Amino acid sequence: MSTDNSVTGKEILKTTPKESDNTTPKSSEQNCTNFDAKERSKNTAEITKTLPVGSESVAELTSRDVLYTQGCKEMSDYAKCYVGAYLSIIQLTLNKLKLLPRKSVVLQTKMLELEGVLAQIESIDLKADFVYDDDLYAIVREIGKVEDEYVAMKTNVQYKSEADLLQRILKEVGFEAQEQRLTEARRLLVKNFANALDNFNETISDAERRTEWELVEFYERFNAITDFQEQYNYFDEFWPIFW
Repeated sequence: MSTDNSVTGKEILKTTPKESDNTTPKSSEQNCTNFDAKERSKNTAEITKTLPVGSESVAELTSRDVLYTQGCKEMSDYAKCYVGAYLSIIQLTLNKLKLLPRKSVVLQTKMLELEGVLAQIESIDLKADFVYDDDLYAIVREIGKVEDEYVAMKTNVQYKSEADLLQRILKEVGFEAQEQRLTEARRLLVKNFANALDNFNETISDAERRTEWELVEFYERFNAITDFQEQYNYFDEFWPIFW
């Protein structure tokens, strides 16, 4: 592991300035199409620009710090795309549900859930350079709960009519197209993170290589996987190394 007097990745992220135009993108496309590999590949010099005057010496910034920061940025960008996609879906779904002349108790409850998630999404500045994971992933978890409940409805005969109605509405609001966009975003996340790992492997010093054996081992395993979906799933194994 890195020495105690090094600048940790988390400290770097805390000093990263946020944009604050408080503007929520009108469509998920604005988030998903902003995944540009050229913009994602940050080197040590770019990252150290976020360090305040009087902070630890730039010389103490390790390859571990740089990789952690790059990983967090990629994760933040993908999560913003994910949340942005659902912003559009939830808005359009709610609009269609509100137009129904009669709504069952189940649908009214589902609408309240969607309105709650929508309010949380709209409270986040999705155009900020970096959205802190505590804020963002709380929303991702809420979206996951709504999805799980919807799946449960589809398998319960009692709620079949409501589930069929929601499925039809999701098709009308372009849910499948959003899913395709998210698949592309996942591909770019994997590609950019793989580039960050390659950069880490090229720049890590011999001394660091001995102490950061877990990251070196992770790089070798990640690099050996050829399927992007498997790499995306393995991406989760990256974070416990830092905890």
